[in-house]
Amino acid sequence: MGVKTVLKAIGAAMLILLLIDVVAVFWAMDQVEKKMAHKFQFPPLNISEKMKTADRETGRRIVMIRNRCPECHGEDLGGKTFMKGAALGTFSGGNITPYELGKKSDEDVARAVYYGIRPDGTPLIFMPSVEYHNLALEDVAAVVAYLRGVPAVARPNGEIRIALAGKLFSVAGKAPMIFSAEMISPSAVPVVKPPEVISVAFGKYLVVSSCAGCHGERLEGGTIEGGDPSWPPASNLRTEKLGAWREEDFIKAMRTGLTPEMKITREPMLGLIEYGKQMNDMELRAMWSYLSTL
Repeated sequence: MGVKTVLKAIGAAMLILLLIDVVAVFWAMDQVEKKMAHKFQFPPLNISEKMKTADRETGRRIVMIRNRCPECHGEDLGGKTFMKGAALGTFSGGNITPYELGKKSDEDVARAVYYGIRPDGTPLIFMPSVEYHNLALEDVAAVVAYLRGVPAVARPNGEIRIALAGKLFSVAGKAPMIFSAEMISPSAVPVVKPPEVISVAFGKYLVVSSCAGCHGERLEGGTIEGGDPSWPPASNLRTEKLGAWREEDFIKAMRTGLTPEMKITREPMLGLIEYGKQMNDMELRAMWSYLSTL
């Protein structure tokens, strides 16, 4: 076989690969457009009855401390861009003060939290409802009640742009948090909230509804899908290493970022220490009571 023939064969192969790549890109773009337009048919929450007895202080602790909403929505909850120009794209948490929420019903807001969808049923982008779906409905109502009473912040919602890599990862199932509504079963039975006391049951409730997004449904850690590519894998909370910790070690790590091995907690956990400092002893001891059983 002559050199020209070999070069032609290589060129043809490269052209075929290029065409395959182009087709894959256009296919991914089309699939993401369909995902964005899809209208989920989740059952109604009928949150109005729960709103009558909703505890705003519990809502405040869920929003501002336990589930760390300011991380994506800003300290004033008026919205902020939390990921910009990264491989996955640019993402902004919306304005969740009465400036924006005043246009929506309690049911609309509750469904946004619980299911990760807009009033028309289309999915919110990068809304971690796969965690919030593990909240009991009375706590969802508490969140809505709290948000109704915060100061209105007159700020438009920020940019949301899914980059090509984000689209490819999304259709490949490698960035499920972009469309977290897809991970929620419409037939799932609402969680029954245990009493807020130091117990394995309440500890599990706190952990599952606030930690599973990074550490996984089984808390086995690994790559934080949809997270910053610079982040290390999330720790496996079921390892013997954690089992060697004591309750006071866990509380210290949550409040200072310093582990018993005198190591500094890594990002993104390090950035959550300010929230750990605001958690009370009952919450942290309950979380430990559950984690120590794994």
